[in-house]
Amino acid sequence: MLDLEALSARSKLWIAVGYDALALTGSFFCAYWLHFGFSLENIHSEEIFLFVIVLCTTLFFFLIAGLYQTIVRYMSVKAIGIILGGLAFSAAMMYLTGTQFRAEVPRTVPIVFWSFALITIGGSRFVVRLVLLNQWFSQREPVIIYGADTAGRQLAAALSEGNHYYPVAFIDEKGVLQGRSITGVPVRPRQAIPMLMSTYNVKKVLIAVSGTSKKRRKQILQKLEPYALEMLTIPDISDSLNGHKEIDDLQHVPIEDLLGREPIPPKLELMSANTTNKSVLITGAGGTIGLALCYQIFQLRPKRLVLLEINELSLDQIQYELKKKIQLEHIPTELVLVLGSVQDGLLMRRIIAEHNIQTIYHAAAYKHVSIVEENVISGVRNNIFGTAEVAQAAMELDVETFVFISADKAVRPVNVMGATKRFAELMIRAMSGIQSSTRFTIVRFGNVLGSSGSVIPRFEEQIETGGPLTVTHPEIIRYFIPISEATELILQAGAIGENGDILLLDMGEPVKIEELGRNMAHMMGYTIKDISHPAGDLEIQYIGLRVGEKLYEEISSGNEVKDTQHPRVKISVESPVSWEAILLHLDHLNFAISNQDYDDIIDTLLQAPLDYQPIPPDEVG
Repeated sequence: MLDLEALSARSKLWIAVGYDALALTGSFFCAYWLHFGFSLENIHSEEIFLFVIVLCTTLFFFLIAGLYQTIVRYMSVKAIGIILGGLAFSAAMMYLTGTQFRAEVPRTVPIVFWSFALITIGGSRFVVRLVLLNQWFSQREPVIIYGADTAGRQLAAALSEGNHYYPVAFIDEKGVLQGRSITGVPVRPRQAIPMLMSTYNVKKVLIAVSGTSKKRRKQILQKLEPYALEMLTIPDISDSLNGHKEIDDLQHVPIEDLLGREPIPPKLELMSANTTNKSVLITGAGGTIGLALCYQIFQLRPKRLVLLEINELSLDQIQYELKKKIQLEHIPTELVLVLGSVQDGLLMRRIIAEHNIQTIYHAAAYKHVSIVEENVISGVRNNIFGTAEVAQAAMELDVETFVFISADKAVRPVNVMGATKRFAELMIRAMSGIQSSTRFTIVRFGNVLGSSGSVIPRFEEQIETGGPLTVTHPEIIRYFIPISEATELILQAGAIGENGDILLLDMGEPVKIEELGRNMAHMMGYTIKDISHPAGDLEIQYIGLRVGEKLYEEISSGNEVKDTQHPRVKISVESPVSWEAILLHLDHLNFAISNQDYDDIIDTLLQAPLDYQPIPPDEVG
């Protein structure tokens, strides 16, 4: 079977011209045949010569008018006008010029000729268009477009040119549009979604709203989420306007849209205070926060950016990305990459002295709760003694600013990871009180969206592989913050804080993990299998709390909290612990580690003023 789509443009042109020539010829003879009682005996050479002139003129008219440049599947009103005009001209020419060629053309022949030609040329194209469109639609996926304003209409127009989706309806909340049709696509209320899903087997909804607030987007997602349609969204309007992305470059709805958290424009003077034209060191540069800080600080044009990472592969990846930016954007920043551990005190002192470090962002830490719980000695060495080495080196070499990245698990810790973070907080605060050359600050916050080991990437993987979604407990909740906002707030908090301050980032409202899993599954087009929906796609499986895991995380330990110049940065007012008391606990920990005495390490952490209360084994699982 001939594949017309595979033919060249020249071949398609010759086929179209040849068909039209045959159609015009057939129409001419049929017109005479009908007029003379189904006989062609009265057609003379003069009439045939006249028809040849008409045929050539008509085909030439179609050619210069652009009929053969029109794709049949996208035939427009203009193409129909060309056919009507060309055939009307041909019929008139046949009648009016007949005497010049001594051709006896009956009056009815041009009219019948015009009718037959219109059917065979225009009608055939219309039939072919319907067949192609039907075949085309059958190959494309039916979708719903949410939003019938400008963005939605542009998206529908773009989809009509593509080969992936075709819209069966707009969904719009405005009653003035409902019941109407836009570019042939009906506008329906949201309540019509179940009917559209069953009628057209719709599995995707394309969200075409731009310029809306995060709160409004969250409301839209909450309205659509129960239908378990895969949600895709159009690019940001700025990306479409500057040509970086087309309107139909669809992408999955970011999980952070579920939070409905409105971003606050960062204050540039705070962002650049400790970074621009400074020599900056980031420890743990390959981790989630460390890497985000690398890219954020790099855009602020530090004089020198020193990245310390123990993982060789991560360091190589950072080097590749940042050096590419340096070359493309002609950034004058000097990039220094150091492979090593924060536990190496001599290395820390050499880095700080050699590169004249002015600001340190200490992000290096072992943070996976269950892993640290099973590797207590490594966790204590890295999170406590590693922090001590970097902080002491900063203090001895007069580093201007030291920002310690803490975690919500440091508040009333129930696991070793949280206890080590809390110990490090107290240690940093104690150091701040015995010197004045370095400004020590602590920034504490909760989970970062999409960080390694977090629940969101795990849910995504489980959904894609068919489940089940594993949740430790039906009541477990967590705080989440987008990574871009977290890094911006860390930089601003580091500039706001005074020596010894513990700065808390506003994490918004906590999220129930089970509900998060349900929402993510629905947004990816899957239903949850439960008592109400026994035929659902995915099952939620409760696996019990893991070792060192608690139901509720907290940012503040209940102390007084003070406002700052930034609405999402607070200061926790806490009583300091003396440096002498910290040194005593450090000595005990060091002795226990030297003896590989796990029980002694735990006892020391329990005796330190950390409010550390491990979860009893019988309450886990």
